[in-house]
Amino acid sequence: MSITDFIVSSEILECSESSRKTEVVQQLLHRLAADGHLDPGCVPSVFDGVMRRESLGSTGIGRGVAIPHTKHPAVTRRLGILGLCRTPVDFDSLDAEPVDLIFLILSPSDSPGYQSMRVSREAEELSRRLRSEEFCDRLRQSNSDVGLWEILSQPDRADW
Repeated sequence: MSITDFIVSSEILECSESSRKTEVVQQLLHRLAADGHLDPGCVPSVFDGVMRRESLGSTGIGRGVAIPHTKHPAVTRRLGILGLCRTPVDFDSLDAEPVDLIFLILSPSDSPGYQSMRVSREAEELSRRLRSEEFCDRLRQSNSDVGLWEILSQPDRADW
């Protein structure tokens, strides 16, 4: 298993200092819909789910990373997208720092809770990679959506 089994897309986002996390989440959802991974008609309700989850506590985990997520009946399997903001955005992160790496994760309504996702191989790999400054720096230095995807697609390394 690899994180690219559920991270299905990546995008360098047009963000500015005035960008908000709501705009970033919308951009990522629209990209998933444009790529055929999400029904475009469901984008507003999926967005509402992500924002309801954010209202419970920020998914900005620190070090410039956020992992917004939700469950939704229109989602048939766990899927996600990586967004890279060249200009970091305020995500109400735990460390109060702005975010530039956003991993939006969507799960089917009937899937186990987020806590159980942490023990899946894919989530474990994502967590391990995100702890690596080298991995995050490589993502941040990418110049294209394809470059982001190539970094994500590389086999997991023990030193990440």
